[in-house]
Amino acid sequence: MMIDPLRHPTRGHGIIQLEQSGERTVVVRALASSPLKFLTPRNSGRAAWVFTTTFGGGFVSGDRIAIDLRVGRGATGLFSTQSSTKVYRADRPTSQEVVARVDEGATLIMAPDATACFAGARHRQTQEVFLEPSSGLVLFDCISSGRWANKERWAFDRLESQTTVWRSDKRILYESLLLDQMHGPLEARMGRFNAVAMLVVIGAPLQSLAEDLLREVGARPIDSGDVVIVASPLSAPSPGSPTSGALVRIAATTTEAVTNAAITRLRPLVSLLGDDPWARKR
Repeated sequence: MMIDPLRHPTRGHGIIQLEQSGERTVVVRALASSPLKFLTPRNSGRAAWVFTTTFGGGFVSGDRIAIDLRVGRGATGLFSTQSSTKVYRADRPTSQEVVARVDEGATLIMAPDATACFAGARHRQTQEVFLEPSSGLVLFDCISSGRWANKERWAFDRLESQTTVWRSDKRILYESLLLDQMHGPLEARMGRFNAVAMLVVIGAPLQSLAEDLLREVGARPIDSGDVVIVASPLSAPSPGSPTSGALVRIAATTTEAVTNAAITRLRPLVSLLGDDPWARKR
């Protein structure tokens, strides 16, 4: 349930509201309470950018964050993070919930940096997005092995991640991932990979990008050594009908390789945004 936008959020809650104003999208509401913080830098494009961060530099014992995001009719918004989301060892589990509503003709790009759970961490994250028939969504979700350079490779206790996307009243995507040491040592199960990710592109404004992804990824070898990438239609279209979306899965030996693979394929979005939010990451 969406938080009442007329009230200031309680601890760990945030509210973001984006609206179209002339040729630009503007942030009309940005409220957050500790440990959550929003950054809304200006850019030279048409879209509004929102970056999240925390005052403590990451999730610590018992932290619970809930974010409600609204993208108004015809607006375009980028929702990302200032850096990777760090989850520290804790006595009590941590969690983050994001609920987004994307109105008619609007486009939301959710592209946070990787979530990095350190040794002993227990974390749960959920993302739920509600789309209208003419709205669009790009969603990138990356999980890294943690501080593998410090010999904390896949050493967290538990990570649960759920992503749900609705169009009108129909659920069009449900993704659930559970990595738990109780089910067997994660380091052995994850093999050579130090990062895994999901990239979703859906909606009429992004149809050509989704079709290009399916065509390009489908034409390349699945395993190219450091990176494994596969793509499939988000829903099976009827013969002759346009693709409704693309679901891309990426695994790589480094977080940077996963991020670069995604950013390379999202470059067409720069023209939609009018500016390049990934310039510093290349």
